[in-house]
Amino acid sequence: MQAAIDAADARVLVERALKDADILPAVQRAKTVNLLAVGKAAHPMASAFSAASGVPVRNGLVIGSGEAGHPV
Repeated sequence: MQAAIDAADARVLVERALKDADILPAVQRAKTVNLLAVGKAAHPMASAFSAASGVPVRNGLVIGSGEAGHPV
């Protein structure tokens, strides 16, 4: 059961996607990006993208459920 939960971890999925040889170079060609993350996993997705992409976020909108430890 824990393996299934770990496999759906939003942070891990974003980090894995950014390691893809087709995705990361395309993202890194941008000078800045607009970031949109929505849903229960919005905060971990946005945090993972910001940490792993190396591209400055020009504008960001993160809409979640408030489970990240602060009100949304």
